[in-house]
Amino acid sequence: MKRTIAVLILAMTAPLIFSADIKKLPDAEKAIMDSGDHWRLGFYDQVRRFEAAEKKFKETLGPRAPEKFMIGIQNSLDKTPANKYAFKGNYTDRVKITAARNEYESFQVAVIPYMGKELNEVTIKAGQLKQSGGTGVIGDSNMNIYCVGRVKIINSIRPAAMSDQLWPDPLLPNKAISAKKMDLALFWIEIKVPADAVPGDYTGELKLSADGEMVPVKIDLHVFNFTLPDRVPFPVAVWTNNPVKGDMDLYRKMFLEFLKHGIDPLNAGKDTWKIDSNDFTEFDKTVSFCLEQGLQVFEIPGVSEKNSEKLKPLYGHLAEKKWLDKAIVYTNADETDETTYETKNIPFYQEMKKLYPELRIFAATEHHNNIDKGCDIWLNDLSTGRGMDFASKNKGNATLWNYYCGLPINCDLSAPLEDAPQMMVERIGVEHRLPFWIAWKYGVKGIFIYAGNDAVPKKIADDGSLWEENRPTHWPYSGYLNGDGFLMYPPYVPSIRMKIIRDGLEDYGYLMELQKRLPQITDRKIQEKAEKILEVPDQVMIDTHYFNHNPEGILGTREEIGGILDAVTKK
Repeated sequence: MKRTIAVLILAMTAPLIFSADIKKLPDAEKAIMDSGDHWRLGFYDQVRRFEAAEKKFKETLGPRAPEKFMIGIQNSLDKTPANKYAFKGNYTDRVKITAARNEYESFQVAVIPYMGKELNEVTIKAGQLKQSGGTGVIGDSNMNIYCVGRVKIINSIRPAAMSDQLWPDPLLPNKAISAKKMDLALFWIEIKVPADAVPGDYTGELKLSADGEMVPVKIDLHVFNFTLPDRVPFPVAVWTNNPVKGDMDLYRKMFLEFLKHGIDPLNAGKDTWKIDSNDFTEFDKTVSFCLEQGLQVFEIPGVSEKNSEKLKPLYGHLAEKKWLDKAIVYTNADETDETTYETKNIPFYQEMKKLYPELRIFAATEHHNNIDKGCDIWLNDLSTGRGMDFASKNKGNATLWNYYCGLPINCDLSAPLEDAPQMMVERIGVEHRLPFWIAWKYGVKGIFIYAGNDAVPKKIADDGSLWEENRPTHWPYSGYLNGDGFLMYPPYVPSIRMKIIRDGLEDYGYLMELQKRLPQITDRKIQEKAEKILEVPDQVMIDTHYFNHNPEGILGTREEIGGILDAVTKK
C-alpha cells in the first residue's frame, strides 16, 4: 500500500515533458498555463496535442504546407472556440460532405497560426465544383462564405461548454480577418446544391490566403440522388420586432432572411394590419411576399373577449385571399395555470370559434384537462408536465407543436430544463438540430421558438464581430436568458443557430423521403434498417432529455438515410 501511494505521488510530481520549453512559451500562453479548455483538457495537453497536429499537418502537405499556419476543418454542429489550442476538428486541407439536391450543407474552416505566430489578413474565396467523370457543375455562386463572430456570455449557466465564454454565433459577410495572440480565424462555408444538379461526386476548392501564403482547401461533395422540396412542409415559427420602426422594406428583408432558413416570421401578418382598419395594402404586400418565399404560417393581431368581433373584416379578407389555412391567432392569456385555462382560455376559444370557425388558435401552456377545448395548436414545452410521450398521447384533437423557451411559467417540470435541447446561444449545436428528430419521433407537427429578435444582445465591436449577452430576468421568471429571444442579429444578420435549425428541417425532409420510399425497398436487411431509422434510433436519442451529444449520432444517421435513398433510386 505504501509503495502504491509513493508511486502515485511520484507520478503526480514528476515533471511533464513536451518539446516546447515552458520558459519560451509566448506570454499569452503562459497566462493560461493552469487552465483547461471547454473539454477540460489541461493546457499542457493542449500544447502537446497542438504540436503533434502541427507536425502531422506539415508531413501530410509536404512542400505545400504553409510556413505560418495550419488548416482545420470542423463540422457544422461543433461550436468552435476562439482559442486555437482548443480546436477539436480535423487538421487537414480537405473536407468531405454529402447533400441531396436542393439542400444546403455547411462546414467550418479554421485558419490556425502556429505557436507564437499571428496572421494579419486571412481571406477565403469560393470556387466551383465539377462532377467527377461527368459534365455537372455547381458554380461558385452556390457557395456562401461567412466570417464567424462571437457572443460573450456573462453569468453563463453552462461555463464548462465554452471555457472563454466567447460563443460563435453571428455570421458576418465574408471579408479579410486576422488571427492575433492565441486566436484562430474562423469561416462558415455553406453550399447550396441546385435542384437540378446531376447526382454523383464533385470536387473543387476554396481559395485560401493568409498573409500572402496561398493554400487551396479541397472539397469532395457527393450529391445524393433525391431532391428536397424548396421548403420542407413543417412550420418553424418565431415572433419578431421591426429593427427600425416603420421601415417596412427593412422588415421584409429581415423576414426574407428568416425564410431562407425555413423559419416562419409570424409577425408578417400580425404587424401589418391594425384592428378596425379596412386597409389591407401593407398586409397583402408583406404576406404575399413571404408566401412566395415559402411562408407556411403567420399570425394575425390578437383580441380579447371584449373586442373579439373586431377581427371580422380581416377574417373575411383572409377567406377571400384563401389564406385562412395559413393564419393563426394567439389565445387571450399566455402560459396559464389550470384554473386560468378553464376560466379564461376555454371560454375565449369557444367564443372565437363561433365567430371564426376556420381560424386556428394557438396557446403555449402546460398540459391541462380539456387541452383541446382551449386551442387548436398546443405549444408544449419538452420539460413541463409529464413529458413528451404523455403529451403526444393526451393532446386530444389539438395539433401538437413543441415550444422552445428558456423559462416557461405556471408549470411543473418532468425533468431538468438543462437536460433538454434548447435554442439559446450557450448550448451545443446538437441541441438546435435534435428538435426535428424529436418532432418526428413523437408526431409533433410544428415548432415555435421564442423568439426571432424580440431580444437583442449588446454590440461591443463596431464590425459586429463581438456581442455581449447578460440578461437576468426577475419574478416570475427568475433566471438568466442568455440567447433566448433572438436567433438573428440586427438588422438581419443570420446566426449559426439558424443554419443548424435549417439543417434539422432538412433532416426532417430526409425522414419524409425515406418513409415515402420505404415500400420500394425490396432488400429485407435494408428495409429493417430503414424502419429502425424511422423510429429514430438510440444513436440519435433515447428520449428528449437523454440524447447523443456527439454530432456523429445525427450526422451518421443522416448519411445512412442518404445512402439508402441513393440505392433505392438507382434501382
